[in-house]
Amino acid sequence: MKLTNIIPKQSSIIDGKTQFFIAANDFDYNGLPILKDSIVYYYSGNIKVNLIGFGIFQDSNVPELIAEKLPEDGHRNYIVEKGGLCNYEI
Repeated sequence: MKLTNIIPKQSSIIDGKTQFFIAANDFDYNGLPILKDSIVYYYSGNIKVNLIGFGIFQDSNVPELIAEKLPEDGHRNYIVEKGGLCNYEI
């Protein structure tokens, strides 16, 4: 399963609502350009674009941010397919 099949896509940020998504199109948020296919995390008025910490995938956040549990390998590691060509990609 690819992570890009689980994380929802959207084209805008709804103020005041925690959101985690892949940008479906280029758009601006308060003057900040967000490019298509960027990973966006918006929470409590803060925004992070393509700077997502690993903690976002802990069990307590998965239902709220992804709304679907990722498959696990039995050692509490989530299973996703490699998405890029970088050898250092985790």
